[in-house]
Amino acid sequence: MKERFFYLPALAIFTSLQVFTAKADEQLTTVEPVGIQIVSKIHGDREDFANMIMPLNAQNPGTSVAFFVQSPNGGILEFDSDGSELDTFADSAGNTLLVERPDSFSMQGFHGFSKVSKDGTIAAIEVSGNGIPAKGSSHIVAKGVVALTMATEKKSARSEAGSLEKGQVFKAGDIEFTVKESGKPDFGDAAMEVSLSFSGEMAAIAAYRFIDAHGKSHEMEQSGYSSFGFGGKKQVTMELTLNEVVKEGSLEIDLWQDLKKVNVPFDLKFGVGFGE
Repeated sequence: MKERFFYLPALAIFTSLQVFTAKADEQLTTVEPVGIQIVSKIHGDREDFANMIMPLNAQNPGTSVAFFVQSPNGGILEFDSDGSELDTFADSAGNTLLVERPDSFSMQGFHGFSKVSKDGTIAAIEVSGNGIPAKGSSHIVAKGVVALTMATEKKSARSEAGSLEKGQVFKAGDIEFTVKESGKPDFGDAAMEVSLSFSGEMAAIAAYRFIDAHGKSHEMEQSGYSSFGFGGKKQVTMELTLNEVVKEGSLEIDLWQDLKKVNVPFDLKFGVGFGE
């Protein structure tokens, strides 16, 4: 999973910008513009990709902006790109920046992979378009609604003992996890990697641990995931690593108790001011 963040140093700080706030379930959430990138031209042939000249590492001409969604009390778990809406992405004259280019490989609209701070207080959101502002434009306008998954309260659940072998089922709380694979990972320094499959929302689980036969707790760190869904159901497969090889024990998880979707409206202008 790759996370891309673009910054143009001379255009990265903004002043006199419109900021909207949304009150949701006693949490005050704000939005703040933090970055802009505009690339009008690249040079070279994609068939000779290694020799292309791509200003600011942009593979296509276009415009990108970034903004922070902030919750001082924490609780931000993830950004829901499918549930978010982008009503306007345009230059100051109203020309849309969401234009089709037959030679473009860049995504338009919201970037699907958003970075969330470890303490859950900030989500960094990016919006991109293939268009570039018309000559004489003074700013970029982005307007819409960001959908976030949020929670603050957790409760632990532990399964019965079992073995970390393919086909083993662990039931923690109301969730059944099936071991798809386990063993030494192909990459990295972890001692062991376990692939767990379950039905439900990935964001509903805050942490994974494996409690071995001696009662020792082993943290399980996420190294990857995949998910697909149809008919309102979602199947998730988590790749989890451990620093020690363990065979027998119980799966313990932390479950979010107050999981909710929060919609945060934004109406922002991105200019080229400097300093505070």
